[in-house]
Amino acid sequence: MEFWFGVYLRTVQVLGYKIVWTAHDLVPHERVFANDDRARGVLLSKAKVVIALSEATAIELRTLGARSVRVIPMGSYAEPYPVTMTREKARASFGFDQNDVVVSLIGRVEAYKGADLLLQAAALLPTSSRIKVLLAGFCTDKAYQRELLHLAGEAKGRAVLDFQWIPDEELARYLQASDFAAFPFREITNSGSILLAQSFGRPVIIPDLPTLRDIPDDTAVRFEPGLDSLVAALQRAEGLSEREYSELSTAALRWSARADWADIARDTIEAYEVALLDHGK
Repeated sequence: MEFWFGVYLRTVQVLGYKIVWTAHDLVPHERVFANDDRARGVLLSKAKVVIALSEATAIELRTLGARSVRVIPMGSYAEPYPVTMTREKARASFGFDQNDVVVSLIGRVEAYKGADLLLQAAALLPTSSRIKVLLAGFCTDKAYQRELLHLAGEAKGRAVLDFQWIPDEELARYLQASDFAAFPFREITNSGSILLAQSFGRPVIIPDLPTLRDIPDDTAVRFEPGLDSLVAALQRAEGLSEREYSELSTAALRWSARADWADIARDTIEAYEVALLDHGK
């Protein structure tokens, strides 16, 4: 596959096409080629323009040798997902009450996102904690799914697991039921899931990784990678006052809406035009 990837890139170049790469991930989360780093190097050598979704990603791309990098962030994700019920009804639909502090991890369930770490951390919380975990999304790895079910059992009633694809019309219910969204990534370049949660005003609990440094501190509860630090972050989130939580929520909404999709479209067209004007090989 790596050989054919190189053949494809060289063929389209010979035919006169210009290559623009939107770098959502610097390498695949699961290996695709014999050497993913080498395949990325070939892509970078052929791409006239590379679109980065954050300044942190742009810095890494330039370090890797990208010649022309343009930062075009994603916009708010709230509009496509209609809110059809109140927060109270959404929480009740999952069995949560008003005293629970619901921490969700919503989206495709894969090991790199650290769902297992979140469940382990939940199990280590003191019995007095009001934290509940909502883990929802399709999981293709059945062995990982079994591991998560086992960890949920050890969390002793703190976790609700829903391993199914969430239709667009249902997604808002999951976020309406949540107080925080946690993403204990093992590694990540960019995350649409973080922006989705922020689009609904949900503060995020995230590890302090270089690729997530663009996310403002006033929208997030950060922790050093590690299980004990994650437990402490959950406890900090639970202990926030109503005012502190409201400030985080407002800042998350503001951050998610910083880029308008119409402006994003215009910036993307401009990036394509820059690529077309580059007559070099």
